[in-house]
Amino acid sequence: ELSRLTDAAAQAGLQNALSEIDVSIHGTRTEHIGIEKELASLAGRESNIPLEQIDIRSSLCGALDIPQESLPFCGELMRIAPGEEEWEGAAERVLRNFALSLLVPEERYASVSEYVDRTNLRGRLVYFRVREDRFDIDRDSLEGTLASKIDVRPSGAFGSWIKSQLARRFDYRCCRNLADFRRFDKAITPAGQTRDGGVRHEKDDRHGLSDRSRFALGWSNREKIRALEAERNALAASLSSLAERRNEAVEALASLRSERDALVGLEGFI
Repeated sequence: ELSRLTDAAAQAGLQNALSEIDVSIHGTRTEHIGIEKELASLAGRESNIPLEQIDIRSSLCGALDIPQESLPFCGELMRIAPGEEEWEGAAERVLRNFALSLLVPEERYASVSEYVDRTNLRGRLVYFRVREDRFDIDRDSLEGTLASKIDVRPSGAFGSWIKSQLARRFDYRCCRNLADFRRFDKAITPAGQTRDGGVRHEKDDRHGLSDRSRFALGWSNREKIRALEAERNALAASLSSLAERRNEAVEALASLRSERDALVGLEGFI
């Protein structure tokens, strides 16, 4: 009787392990498929904007018969300036939401707003109405700020508008030490900590500062593709390891069941 209880416990343990492995396989495979889709999308364009946002714009432009290049994302028109790579990770964090925002020229605004209102986008979209206004920027006042470390791609009214937004919203003083950081009302460190108004502080470490798979700025995605390929390869290795563990668990479970059946058959002759 004790042997039967032991076998039952062993089988239950193996079955639980098998279920956990299957859950891990499903999650890893889903992540792997997502990266494959992202890589396929990146191969057909130059920007680093995530596929989810690209798909929303594609559907919008298809429905309204608008060329996609006429509705750029902010991130497609910005990059960290050459020589300022020390601030790249911090810039990606602080500018991410702005980078994923769509720019809509005045002549497209009515049709875009109507489409967005009547359509289930199956995702989140932020867009800005951009008018042909003149924006005056005091370059001297931006010296040493995060805004001064961002290159803006020449793009008519869009480029001028983005520069004005950078100057107004992202004039964080770049501080390499905390003494300076605490001195300025609006500041940022290379580690991505921000100080705003001298009161509000924020640092978001949910993702690595140098995780290029999440970068959204720039008009070259070669580095992001390399990062995602490395993630894909790591996931493929994990899937292979999980498959081996699953096979071992299946074999062990089958062996236990076979032993149990043999014992049951033997008892029939006693």
